[in-house]
Amino acid sequence: MIITKHREIFTSMKEILETCSNVSRVSLSGHQAINSEDTFASVYVIPGADSFTSRTTGTSVHSYDNSLFVRCIVNDNCIDDELNWTDTRDQIIQAVLADSEIWKQAVNRDVVSVVYDDMNNFPLVTFEILFEFSLREECN
Repeated sequence: MIITKHREIFTSMKEILETCSNVSRVSLSGHQAINSEDTFASVYVIPGADSFTSRTTGTSVHSYDNSLFVRCIVNDNCIDDELNWTDTRDQIIQAVLADSEIWKQAVNRDVVSVVYDDMNNFPLVTFEILFEFSLREECN
């Protein structure tokens, strides 16, 4: 079986995020609503989108550079510290940007944005970090 770069990115993301001390659970499935969450902080790593830019003339995926957008939706509990979400956010961003293992699959990686909920469920907080991974498929 050929392991795609997408599979490798998601597998690596799970392993990397599990190293964050504020993160208790990492899931590669759909996210759970904050009001039904039972483990904090939980991170749900889900695909956002792919975009393609032509690199060379051709008719296969190898002719394109691929940007893979990965959404990390985080459910956090700030009952003991109103700003705990800031530490969780920083740990996740630093872990993804600093970890060298993911460089085996990606040409580059960047943080694109962080979006926060409206704090209606505070001290429970949900936020989303969007990462972009630049991939280059290679012909075998």
